[in-house]
Amino acid sequence: MSIADFVGHFRGEAQVQAGDRFFVQQVRDAEVELRSDDNGFRLSWTTVIHSGEGDKTTVRRRNAEMRFVAGPTPNQFRSSEPLEPFTERPTAWAYIDRNTLVVHVLSILADGNYELQTYQRSLSGDVMTLHFSRVFPGRPELVVSGRLLRQHE
Repeated sequence: MSIADFVGHFRGEAQVQAGDRFFVQQVRDAEVELRSDDNGFRLSWTTVIHSGEGDKTTVRRRNAEMRFVAGPTPNQFRSSEPLEPFTERPTAWAYIDRNTLVVHVLSILADGNYELQTYQRSLSGDVMTLHFSRVFPGRPELVVSGRLLRQHE
């Protein structure tokens, strides 16, 4: 596969899966859009988090976009911004492994700690399977999995 296979707009649901007793089961609406760009691609995603029940339901929306440029070998990419430790601005790299686009996002925090997020987006036809994990020292790992469908608009 190449990055061209991942181009499109995908929409679906994802569910939080965490073993820690402080997490509650959550269903999230998820959208992913990947567009080809000069010498790379732009990846944007939106997550809508529904929490609470009945009249006490809250909705939070998270949007993100990253631009990637070609890396040293085919199907490898890196963020266009250099890593600047302690600014909490992330750096990222991506690669394609068989039918999966893997994106790692690393942030070195102001206190010297780090956060590593990994997004695995696997394709089978028009179905994208999403697997997200976050590792942060001193906090439990967060895992989110979902299934999204390519939108033909």
